[in-house]
Amino acid sequence: MADPKVDRSDRHPPPLDPLRRAIVEHPGDAQARRRLAWALLAARALDEALTVFRQAVRDFPDDVDLLYGQALAAKQAGSVDEADEAFLRVARLAEAMTDPGRSEILHRLAMGHHNILRTGRWGLKREVWGGS
Repeated sequence: MADPKVDRSDRHPPPLDPLRRAIVEHPGDAQARRRLAWALLAARALDEALTVFRQAVRDFPDDVDLLYGQALAAKQAGSVDEADEAFLRVARLAEAMTDPGRSEILHRLAMGHHNILRTGRWGLKREVWGGS
């Protein structure tokens, strides 16, 4: 069992103000947008996170990490069609990735979320284990 006195800073989102300033100072930096959007999602600032993800995906449409974040934020917000469309785009982008391990994992995650949204089940048994 973990010691409750140990500070687990990884369980808390980073301070948001410096991340917001980084966006203002470097609006063309995809990584700065990614950091802010994911921090907002971790802070449960869902509306703002979704706004930042949407804007970032408009500016960086092939950034699979931003798109996956948008999909997760939209899913949490109950925007099923937006989330599903984004998860399907993530799956397509994952297929073209050069890192086969990351590609396979990201594809499975995206398709699992798509299946959950549409059928209520992950539906990856055949893809993962070769079963039916």
